[in-house]
Amino acid sequence: GKCMEPLNVTIRQIVPEDLQSLKQLNANLFPVKYPPKFYHEIMRAENRENTKLAFLGDELIGAICCEIVKERETKSRRLCISTLGVKSKYQGRGVGTKLLHSCLESTRNKNAYADTFLHVQTDNLDAIKFYKRLGFASKKYVKNYYRRMLIIPGVPRSKDCFEMVLEKSNSFGVGEKRKRHETPEDSKTVSKPGASVQKLKKV
Repeated sequence: GKCMEPLNVTIRQIVPEDLQSLKQLNANLFPVKYPPKFYHEIMRAENRENTKLAFLGDELIGAICCEIVKERETKSRRLCISTLGVKSKYQGRGVGTKLLHSCLESTRNKNAYADTFLHVQTDNLDAIKFYKRLGFASKKYVKNYYRRMLIIPGVPRSKDCFEMVLEKSNSFGVGEKRKRHETPEDSKTVSKPGASVQKLKKV
């Protein structure tokens, strides 16, 4: 894409007053119509702290919406990135990456989630490339996931999706840096049972 200056955006957690602008933003960005229940969910306290908005001055230009999902079989709690979008004229300037960073930053210290995942249309190649660059890997092919999708000319139209999961050791290269400076003692602590292992366990 075009290489432009990164934008100086302000990122903060969503508050109820932001809902209207967020609905408007998502309606303009995505070919999927999100029902009121979706917004009700992301405003629940535990989801709200992981839902972040990007502002340029007073203008809402991007958002990441997250929900905590409980797996039926394993009972594990997973963090699902439901939407991540940036207004087209501001894309390619680091806003999406900042939103994702901010969301994962607030969850990293909690150790509360088995993993972080998202769904992306199989023909949305730009998005797939973006997430791969940030450490996500495609784990599963899901057929007919986007049943209620509107067909918009020029917008990816596959109803199938990949489930992409953030590789734990690779949270934005943070894991890689840590490994390089690790002393033998550090590596031992990771393999001790208890909370630290929880974080690394694959589901």
